[in-house]
Amino acid sequence: MMYDRAMTLARGWVTSLVLVACVASEGPASFGETGESESTGESSSDDTGSPLWELPPSCDELVLPGDPIDVAATPRADRDAEILALGLAPELGVARQDRYDVIAADLAMIEAIRPELADVHVECEVPNGYAFWLFEAPEVVDAVWLGQYHAWDCHNAFYGIEHHAVGQGGDVWRIDGVAFAMEVAGVFAPSFIDAYRTLPGLEDASIEPYWSPLAGFAETCMPTGGSITLEATFDAADDLDERTYAFEHPELGSFVYLVTPGAAPIQIG
Repeated sequence: MMYDRAMTLARGWVTSLVLVACVASEGPASFGETGESESTGESSSDDTGSPLWELPPSCDELVLPGDPIDVAATPRADRDAEILALGLAPELGVARQDRYDVIAADLAMIEAIRPELADVHVECEVPNGYAFWLFEAPEVVDAVWLGQYHAWDCHNAFYGIEHHAVGQGGDVWRIDGVAFAMEVAGVFAPSFIDAYRTLPGLEDASIEPYWSPLAGFAETCMPTGGSITLEATFDAADDLDERTYAFEHPELGSFVYLVTPGAAPIQIG
């Protein structure tokens, strides 16, 4: 049987994934299927002279990265398993639930065999979201501040970002007068932020990871200097077959475990 082989080194921004905390927002319920994002228009005005970002978008035909069921499931309980699962196929935008379930079960079995590995994570210090710097377009920051930026309403509803006028709660707030920060809940591939880059007024924004001192996984996960990597093969149905986990513990060294379907982990290194 021929197998496809995939490798993920899921550590920090090597895979450019994000895990942070926020609450889901209400919004349009209809979205397109998984695929590339589509722009809602160029950064200009409509025939009435109103900026395009003030116009309520139509979500029915919008296609955003990520299967809606998997998007709704993130963030999942085991952050390490979710990052490793997404690292196997980042083109999906978000981890597949079936792969996450397998990997989370594998990690639990390995940690039961060697409890000290429970202190090793893919990465602890992850950003809480993104900062959008708009030095040349302060009017966009003002629109966000006033709750008048609507071009991203479909995106926010799909990804669970809650936006109000700044100062009225939610997951978006102004920073330094020329930027705003967005707190993001799930574990997403870079295609998440690429979808926002297509929106009116955000095309030229400098978008960078943002760390909030008030929230985030780093508050409960003390960095150990260790890491977890996963090498996996897939069967003919594209389901996970053999999984090889390499743990690097900062004090105890390296541990490698092989897991095959229906079998307990075996230490091979």
